[in-house]
Amino acid sequence: MNLTYEEAVQVIKANQQVSSRILKGREMNRELCALIDGEAFHEELVNQIEHIESDQKIKARKKYSRSIVDFFGRLMSPIENIFSSSGEVQDIKIENESNLKLMLDSLSNCRDGKSLRRFIQEYWANLYHTDPNGIIFIEYVSTPTVVAYPTYKGINTIRNYKEKGQSCDWVLFEPTVSGSSLVWRLVDSQTDWTITQTGEGYALSENTFTHPFGQCPAVIISDILDIKRNIRISAFAKVVPIAKEYARDQSIKTLYKFLHGFPTHWRYVTQCRSCAGTGRKDANSCKECDGHGYMKKKDVTDLVTLPIPTGEGVKLAPDIAGFISPDLATWDKYTEELELLDRIAFETHWGTHQTKGTNETATGRFIDVQPVKNRLNKYADSAEYIEWRIIELIANAVLPTKPKTENICLLNYGRRYIIEGPDTLLKNYTDAKLTGANITVLDKLFAEFITSKYMNDPDWLRLELTKSKVEPYLHLAIVEVFNVFGVYEAKKKAYFQTWWVDNKELSYTKQANEIRAIFELDFTTQNPKEDEDSSSEAGGFPPNKWGN
Repeated sequence: MNLTYEEAVQVIKANQQVSSRILKGREMNRELCALIDGEAFHEELVNQIEHIESDQKIKARKKYSRSIVDFFGRLMSPIENIFSSSGEVQDIKIENESNLKLMLDSLSNCRDGKSLRRFIQEYWANLYHTDPNGIIFIEYVSTPTVVAYPTYKGINTIRNYKEKGQSCDWVLFEPTVSGSSLVWRLVDSQTDWTITQTGEGYALSENTFTHPFGQCPAVIISDILDIKRNIRISAFAKVVPIAKEYARDQSIKTLYKFLHGFPTHWRYVTQCRSCAGTGRKDANSCKECDGHGYMKKKDVTDLVTLPIPTGEGVKLAPDIAGFISPDLATWDKYTEELELLDRIAFETHWGTHQTKGTNETATGRFIDVQPVKNRLNKYADSAEYIEWRIIELIANAVLPTKPKTENICLLNYGRRYIIEGPDTLLKNYTDAKLTGANITVLDKLFAEFITSKYMNDPDWLRLELTKSKVEPYLHLAIVEVFNVFGVYEAKKKAYFQTWWVDNKELSYTKQANEIRAIFELDFTTQNPKEDEDSSSEAGGFPPNKWGN
């Protein structure tokens, strides 16, 4: 939408007050940030339990309770799979080589030295849950060179916007105060307006300019629309009530731990020798026992004292002192309840839950991976659209000859996710070997294990995947190769282990098939085959030395 100056002023006049829709978005953002990021957690979420909790108790609970960022950390962990999946297609259709380089450079160094994909991964993934009504806004700098880059504009910085699907016709930001005036910024599909309001008067600022995007450079963060309330909602909307209960119960457990989580020391007391147990001496309080009538420690706050029982037939306890243990059963019950809420939240969002690993280092596995894949597909759809829109907007800015309505990017995130942890995937691979699975299945399972293990180390991941495609008889041990294919092939398998250490750098410049040929040549040069080894035909099948 291309606004005239008069229309721009009318937009500002119509938004002198924040709309109910934006207010709802801000309230939602505050609550979500408190839950997910721990911002103002105590003020937003730790509230007095009416008719049950005293003022002193709620004060203590606010002081000692902690945020539940760990709760949402566990809930969000599978999302990383959309950024490490395989099968991605990205094609930028720009024939001019200099323009293509300019575009690729813009995407690889998009914000703070990070690529656009990294920006999406580090910023959007969190904002999608905490600020669904905020926007990703593309800023523009024309000197010394044209630069366009994505920024986050939170709902608290936005006075209003006119939606057009997930895009915007215009965005009006919160005004800044300059003396007795308000300075408004309004951006439509053609103009970046700066308008100063003084009382009832409006004036166009010289900072107003025509931007190069061809459309309003804003994308609403969330694609989940609550039609009844006319507002975007978080992907965690169904989890929020559970998270609030979890936060309350955890704060109660924390306070219980402080109040009742320590053992209490007790002992029998002896009569004060100075006052003979009266607590008084010379008409004054006894200084030796502070008027208690019995000898005591200097600090009695950590001690329960019992008078020595007297009378016929009364026996002392076998110990003259001891400890009263805290009520661990109640403590354990709190812990069980928190674990239950954690599981319910996970199942609510992902449609399944994870089993625990068999040891301290092993990660659990999903009972059913299909609901997880379905949810990840929704995340991938959302991230994919945001990234695609940013690419097109940046292209409109940095490529002046590009038609504004013409799309130059084809982007499809991969949908082949590595959901389970490396321990589980290694077990799947090992079990498949034991049951005699074919090479194709073993190759797939091994690649999934490697991908999961080195997911956070792209360079090592690429190296290990290349190695798996080059190593002869990948799925067999040396002794197995010897028993089936003979000594020559076994020597080849053994030789590769040392050869790869010295030649792995080849993976940076050559394809797997080229590296195989180099290895074969090196091996035959070092180990000429003197006699045909008939055992290579053992088992009645030709050797598949590469295993893939």
